[in-house]
Amino acid sequence: MAGAATPYRHMSMYWSDVADVSFEGVGEMDSTLEMVGTWPTAGKVYHKGIVYYIRDDTVVGVMLWNMPGKV
Repeated sequence: MAGAATPYRHMSMYWSDVADVSFEGVGEMDSTLEMVGTWPTAGKVYHKGIVYYIRDDTVVGVMLWNMPGKV
């Protein structure tokens, strides 16, 4: 970064808590990427889950829904 010979390899991360919903994300999240989600069906449907963002068969980002502190 800024002309250094060493590559800049920072992985972005974000989180938020809104009322009783929390979400955390790491890596690249882009609506144009393929997305695969896993949502346990026990209890409330879609209460907790994980969304994987995929490019060229490689996971490049992950978003956790209502799974605080797991990133």
